[in-house]
Amino acid sequence: MNIYSPTVSIVRDALSGSSQIKKRYAFEPRPFPESSKLLIVTDLLRAKVTYKNVSPPPPLVSLLHLSCHKCRATYCRGCQQVVKCKSNCPGKGKRPACEVLNCCAAAHAIGLFAALGALDKAYIRRRGTSDSRRSLRVRKKATVSLAGLLKQSKTSNSGSGIGYGSDFSTKRTSVDTAAVKKANSEAKAWDSLAKTAFETIALFLPDAYRDDPRPLDLLPHESIRSMLPLSYLPEIIAEFLRNDNITDWTARSPLYNALLNLLKRLADSELSVGLLIEGRTEKKHSDGIDAWMTKSGEIEWERQADGSTGEARSPLAGLVQRPPLYEHFKKLTRQCEAFTAGASHLVDDHGNEEGPAPEEDVVSTLGICMTIISTKEAIERAIGAWQRHGRGDMDDSAASVTSKGKGKSRDTVVSTEAAYIAAWEKLAFAYLELPRVPLYPATVVATSPAIRSYSYTNEVQSTSSSTRIPKQRFHLVKELGVMSTSLPVGIWVRVDEVRNDAIKIMIAGPAGTPYEGGLFEFDCFIPLDYPKKPPLMTLCTTASGQVRFNPNLYANGKVCLSLLGSESTSAPEELWSTKSTLLQVLISIQSMIFNEAPMYNEPGYGHAVQTDPRSIEYNKNVALQNVRWAMVEWMKDDRKHDLWADVIKSHFSIHRKLIREKYVRGIASRDHHANLCFPGYKDGLKLTLASGRIFIRP
Repeated sequence: MNIYSPTVSIVRDALSGSSQIKKRYAFEPRPFPESSKLLIVTDLLRAKVTYKNVSPPPPLVSLLHLSCHKCRATYCRGCQQVVKCKSNCPGKGKRPACEVLNCCAAAHAIGLFAALGALDKAYIRRRGTSDSRRSLRVRKKATVSLAGLLKQSKTSNSGSGIGYGSDFSTKRTSVDTAAVKKANSEAKAWDSLAKTAFETIALFLPDAYRDDPRPLDLLPHESIRSMLPLSYLPEIIAEFLRNDNITDWTARSPLYNALLNLLKRLADSELSVGLLIEGRTEKKHSDGIDAWMTKSGEIEWERQADGSTGEARSPLAGLVQRPPLYEHFKKLTRQCEAFTAGASHLVDDHGNEEGPAPEEDVVSTLGICMTIISTKEAIERAIGAWQRHGRGDMDDSAASVTSKGKGKSRDTVVSTEAAYIAAWEKLAFAYLELPRVPLYPATVVATSPAIRSYSYTNEVQSTSSSTRIPKQRFHLVKELGVMSTSLPVGIWVRVDEVRNDAIKIMIAGPAGTPYEGGLFEFDCFIPLDYPKKPPLMTLCTTASGQVRFNPNLYANGKVCLSLLGSESTSAPEELWSTKSTLLQVLISIQSMIFNEAPMYNEPGYGHAVQTDPRSIEYNKNVALQNVRWAMVEWMKDDRKHDLWADVIKSHFSIHRKLIREKYVRGIASRDHHANLCFPGYKDGLKLTLASGRIFIRP
């Protein structure tokens, strides 16, 4: 998108009511008195529009009206046509209705400019306050540290033994509490202001799909295309869309409903849809669109660090491009789809369950989820129309991966990781019906089928007629929804769509560890009293109980972790609480158990020393087991129709070259040991990786 076209003069013409605008209409408006024409622009640029709780703000509505002191008539600022409004017209939603708000495209362009300018000023003030507070925190931290050291030196001979003392702790706690309260208050005030701003901006955008479209909806002013990216609106929208926590969206539903309505309005117009689906030019500094328009401030664009200028003809050459706003929105939509899939039975079941049903929470969350999904569909329709009219594909240049290293090998690693992340993102989370098998022959007893190869079959069967408290069911559904977009790379989750408490998990061994390249399957069951009690976890990748991969991962599948209550710890913060989540458990397993020196997970070994010969030998043995049971075992033909078949294929296909270099070439010194333990495993791995066929016959 060319952010420099239309030119500044077109925008200024809109603000002054140029003759070019008048030619769009069949009528000739009664001209505003020539002697007062200079006031049109000067009054506008001097006006102080601020957001309170009314949309649109009364000062902005007043700004769109011009009053002649001689004839006492009221005019529209955009086209200078006489209107029936009073000079103190109250604006939208009042009686009589404001004519200026429905008058002409120029008036809407002026209103949009004023609305964006007011939002820019508020955003700059807020950002300045945040920067000042951050700087103050740094200075306070340095002062506190110095004061503590001085106090410690004074009291070191007094026998107290503690440098700071209780009075300091008390003061610090009270200060921190006050700071938190102030921050929360400022956040609420910003939410309220942003909500009003979004509603106001949406009011001045064209609405071609309304029941009675106006000329200004069908022929909007061209300056809209330039004003939107010149303002801070894209950055503000991006900030809110980066919050992909649907629970938080529900708690702040007035703000986010206003944002969703604005996104729909942006998608409905050819002049504004580019803001959503094209790359955003990064601003290095901006004094706001109104300061730039009056030449009292500047807008400076961020340039690429390498100084490249790109194509000489492109006005965006050499400027830093950020991903389109729609990229942020897609992630949130996935979470909403996961939530609606998990909550599909909640509302209908409330009437049959005991206990207080959180029906209001369920309905409000489902409501905002459906609004988000419908907004996504509206944007996708706009993308389709955009592409059909020859605009081309969505701009993905900002999202492309660039390499900071040199040489082909570095580029290969970067492109491989980018491909891996893209494939992982598509498969990371899903609701599906886990494969089932009859628990008993039908002639013995009539029971529902059991989940195949699942460690908690007994728990599922024993709770089949039990009821989870509605509030806790809703908690689980929300948590799974958040998890759907929050999983780290290398973790895949499959939730049974009938029994949401039955979950299967796959974790890839992290790079740089003896588990690298391997896939480790876990079974998880959510007990009825969750989140009061932790989830149950079992490792399935154990070679049928023969291999212990880690001091915290037993051969019988036990997962030893303080969060799960299976490891003794004296630190309360490491224990499970009602605020803990399954996602925390998965991250702990990936980062704390699957580490570079797993031997030191055993109590009593002290701090990790990777050069310790014992640790090196331990890692060698773990790596051998990893190849045999976490890699080759997954590639066998009988895994072709496995629950994880798509994950297995993408994982080993994309990492084929890296695995070959790390293991096939690196195990030559251990061939004798390896073949004694696992005959033919190396040849099988080499054959598989070389042929590109992931599933092989044993």
